[in-house]
Amino acid sequence: MRGIWAGCLGSILGLMCVAGIAVAADRPIPPPIPPVDALSAPPVTARFAKSFRIGDLDGAFSQIGLGDMKKALGAGAVAGIQGMSWLCYDLPAAKQRVWLSSTGGAMETVTVTRIGAPSASCPALPAKNQAVVVDGGIRIGMARAELTKRLGQPSRQIDTWTVYSAQQAAGRQGLAVQFINDKAAFIAITHLDR
Repeated sequence: MRGIWAGCLGSILGLMCVAGIAVAADRPIPPPIPPVDALSAPPVTARFAKSFRIGDLDGAFSQIGLGDMKKALGAGAVAGIQGMSWLCYDLPAAKQRVWLSSTGGAMETVTVTRIGAPSASCPALPAKNQAVVVDGGIRIGMARAELTKRLGQPSRQIDTWTVYSAQQAAGRQGLAVQFINDKAAFIAITHLDR
């Protein structure tokens, strides 16, 4: 899938391009893939992503399936392509879109981006679920200095992208954050169990 979208993903405008193509084709919007691979970066930090919160709903990486998340959130349809399944939701009050995705049974990746307008392809979540936070702190709008204070120096910095990687006996984690005007505008966090 990386090769299909590679030409579109050079910037935040590329993310809009991906969403536009999917909507025009009247298909569910697939999660955007950052142009940097956080899982291949050298590990520099301890495990940083055990759980996430969507409004008042708590979830744990690799412990809850997409069907369970859909049921808990009360909306959505699991979509898929090339071995990846996902749910997407719009958070209109926050002007964000969130994808929950998996390449197996349990949820592995949370991706959050800023959006201009909601899409009919991604149902809107109720007001009580309008905030997405990973492990109580990683979120859209956070400053680069705040992320560095929380996680230390990154594994890599490439253009507007900051990448963290962690490895433990239990698995590997990757975090890719795009900063625009020193604020997080795109977050993709992946947790893979061994």
